[in-house]
This record gives sequence, structure tokens and C-alpha cells, in this order.
Amino acid sequence: MPVFLLALLVRLLAFNIQGCRCLEGLRLEIFPSVAHRGGEVRMTCIYDLGDSPLCYVKWYRGNFEFYRYTPSENPPHKLFPYPGIHVNIGLSNGTQVVLDGLGLGLSGKVTCEVTTDDAIPQSASLESTLVVHDLPESGPVMVLERTADAYSPGETLRANCSSPPSKPAPILFFIINGNPCGNEGLCERRVVPVSDTLTWSATFLTLHLKPSHFKKGNLNILCKAVINGIYEDQTSIDVKESPVYQVKIGSLRPSSATTLHSSCLCALALFFSSTVMR
Repeated sequence: MPVFLLALLVRLLAFNIQGCRCLEGLRLEIFPSVAHRGGEVRMTCIYDLGDSPLCYVKWYRGNFEFYRYTPSENPPHKLFPYPGIHVNIGLSNGTQVVLDGLGLGLSGKVTCEVTTDDAIPQSASLESTLVVHDLPESGPVMVLERTADAYSPGETLRANCSSPPSKPAPILFFIINGNPCGNEGLCERRVVPVSDTLTWSATFLTLHLKPSHFKKGNLNILCKAVINGIYEDQTSIDVKESPVYQVKIGSLRPSSATTLHSSCLCALALFFSSTVMR
């Protein structure tokens, strides 16, 4: 092999090794980690080029390129149409891309690829997962089988709590006087798909009422909706003990006047007994 070719090969190999070192430490960050439908997400590709110039940064959703930043071109931005992707050009550059108006279909793998503009270009890529959720439009709604002031111990209370369609469906659970449903009553959860992406959820409560459920004539039932880490809402109802039941219980308790009358009769009986025995 000619000497000049060998020298060129050595230089290229050394340059190649140097280029590889330039792209060490590549990181991909997505904020927020869980994005909301219709919202915004900022994806940052962090890299250190060292002395090497940047050729371009490419962004992919799955295997499809949707954004490229090439500093040597004017303008440096290049967009590739992809259903549901809206790139905010004003906030996107060589280290980050910002998407707004997010759709549920964007959930999936996202990749950033960095390439240097060297004699032998070096590339490095990293992928992460973009998660887009569709949160409930409003809080949970609770409905009782009867009005909230018509319950008595010994009866069965039935209620349901539902949440508007969302992705994912929230976990709904009842809390009775501060205690989880499992400790107090029977709860049944149902999840029903309403479209290809959205799910409706509800939880049904069956509670056999006891006198201990009514604290000063009041029973508190709370329904909480939770999507771990990103959503939480609740609603509650105060169930009043039936006035009819309170009257019945009150009629069984001796009044102070009755007690006084009984005491007087006992005293008179003792008086007459002692008089006769003399």
C-alpha cells in the first residue's frame, strides 16, 4: 500500500475515533413525561459535539421522520408531514423540538438522531416513549338510589360513581366515613370502551346500613377518581339518618318525667309497706 494512502487511512481512523467520542453522553428528555391531549410537549436532545460541527439533527416518530434541523441551510428547519404532529417552529431548534395540539395517536416511540459534519460523519441516536393521555373533562359524578335524607339503619344504600370518557380510565373508589369501601361495603367496578381510544368507567356501591354508620345522624360517602401521578378529583354526599328512625329510637327511651313518676311510685310503695308492717 502506498505510504500516502496508509497515512491518510491512519488520519481517518484517528478522526473517526475522535468523532465517536464527540457524541458520547447523548440524552433524550421529554417534558412533561405524560402529555395531555391538545396540550404541548417539549423534547430535548442533549449532546456534546466537541470540536466537530453539526450536520443535522433528525426527529422520528416510530420510523417516520417528522422534523430535521440543519444549521448550514436557510432556513434550518425542515418539516415532514405526519398525521397529528404540529411542530412549533418558533420554539424548535438544534437541541429541541416542541409539539403542540397533541393527539392521542402520537403516543409511541420517539427518536432523535445527531450527525456530525466531519470528513467521516458520525451519528448517534436515542429513543424514548411519548405518552399522550386524554383526561376526563369534568370530575366524577355520584348518584344515590334515593334521596340523601331517607335512609335508616337496617336498610341497603346503593350508589354509583362515574367518570367521563378518558384515556386511560381513572380508578374510582368509594370512601365511607373515611374508610375504604372494602372495609364497609361491596364495590363493583366497570369499564366500557366508548371509542377506539376512550373508555368510560363507573363504580357501584352496595352498603348495608348500621347504626354505627351514622355519626351524629350523618353518613359521609366520598368518591375519588385517580389516574396515577397525573389526575385526581373527587365528589362527596352527606347522607342524613331518616327522621322517622330517630323518632322511633327516641320513643323507646324513657323520658325524665317517666323516670321521675316511676321513682315516686316506688317511694310510695315502700312508705305504705313500712306503715302496714308497724
